[in-house]
Amino acid sequence: MNSLLGCYFPTTVIFVDDDRGVLKVTNSFLNDDVANYDFFTDPYKALELINRSISTDFIASNISSSEARIYEMYKTMYNAKRHEEVSTVIVDFQMPAMNGLEFCEKIENPYIRKILYTGVADEDLAVHAFNKGLIHGYIKKQDPNKSKVINDFIKTSQVAYFRTLTDVLVGSVFKEINSTNPEETAFYDPVFIKYFDALVKKHNICEYYINEVVGGFICISRKGELSTLYAFTAETLEDNQINTHAILRDLIDLEDPAYAALTKDIEENRKTMCFPFYGESFIDIDVHNWKNHIHSLDIIEGNQPYYVAYVSHPGLEKDLNLYSFEQSQEAR
Repeated sequence: MNSLLGCYFPTTVIFVDDDRGVLKVTNSFLNDDVANYDFFTDPYKALELINRSISTDFIASNISSSEARIYEMYKTMYNAKRHEEVSTVIVDFQMPAMNGLEFCEKIENPYIRKILYTGVADEDLAVHAFNKGLIHGYIKKQDPNKSKVINDFIKTSQVAYFRTLTDVLVGSVFKEINSTNPEETAFYDPVFIKYFDALVKKHNICEYYINEVVGGFICISRKGELSTLYAFTAETLEDNQINTHAILRDLIDLEDPAYAALTKDIEENRKTMCFPFYGESFIDIDVHNWKNHIHSLDIIEGNQPYYVAYVSHPGLEKDLNLYSFEQSQEAR
């Protein structure tokens, strides 16, 4: 069943081919907005880099609870080296030092996606390797649309990489924290998934991280600009509205006619208070800026109603010292 990812960020894709000309041509048509790329003619040097690459493992047994693992997933956005993580390897089958299948067998990280680049003579071997699960796909050198095929493979491989890392965890956290069947949540709701995918595209979001505290996602653009998707069910919104009323009572006179429209909007679930959460705590609010945290709600009618607010936080990335995907590319 299709579901949202617990997190996603651009990674590094490795190309291995003993023919420098092939690598040069490949580099000319790759989409730089999708991933970082490294190229090797020496498979041993490529393996050395791949096997010493950082690897995010949210399924690690040394993290005791699902809730703690969700927090580890969220904290990945503060890791300046996250975009160096290798998610995908595209390797030529016919190389003098070792063939592509031998190369794939030496990759230690089980989550890395392995794609074989094959000629006509090697296609049957590639199909056999794919059917046995030794590789995750293959690309024909003679394919007239190989530039599109390779770029599409990179996109789908990165998604598959993060799906492997986060699917089990996301399902378990819903059961552990909320005693909820994961398939009854927004994560598995096709209507909500369609909304989220459109949101990512519309706002040029290149990475996102689930945040249990806000009930949604922390989103980051290529330049490092921060935003948050707050998402509520009817039940969680009711709790949030109770908190909103309690906070506003301490800040303003809710009986004042000047706030009648605001009070009505909150009571009728057209607006709510949403607080930016980054690091270890919420961003402080006070009487001078509380209006900045009142946001209009849209309703997504899926398997159940979802109340959502997408909020940008301009300039906040500077306070948090986030390292963006654009910065990682400029540093290469």
